[in-house]
Amino acid sequence: MAILTTEEFDAATVDPLSVRFGPGEASEAHGRGHWEDVDGDGDFDLMLHFRTQDTGLVQGDTQACLTGLTFDGIGIEGCDAVRMVPPKNVTPPLIRGGGQSTKAQAR
Repeated sequence: MAILTTEEFDAATVDPLSVRFGPGEASEAHGRGHWEDVDGDGDFDLMLHFRTQDTGLVQGDTQACLTGLTFDGIGIEGCDAVRMVPPKNVTPPLIRGGGQSTKAQAR
């Protein structure tokens, strides 16, 4: 997740430890953020990482929001579209029924 620096907003003013993401209000996974020019405009944006399982997002969710504070205590919030993608390298659980065991199929 990135908080972009724009002409109107400097991402360097955001306290990365205050940022919460998703309905589970996940905190930054590494206890900090890092600076990266995410959008290629020549300025630094705040890149944050969150553990998917902590976000509270589930398959079918289409929007996620984050909240946080600047170092001056001013609240920030933002929402954007998301698409939850199931992991590729996970063995599907066995479904038992009708005397047979079959692997679940992702849809």
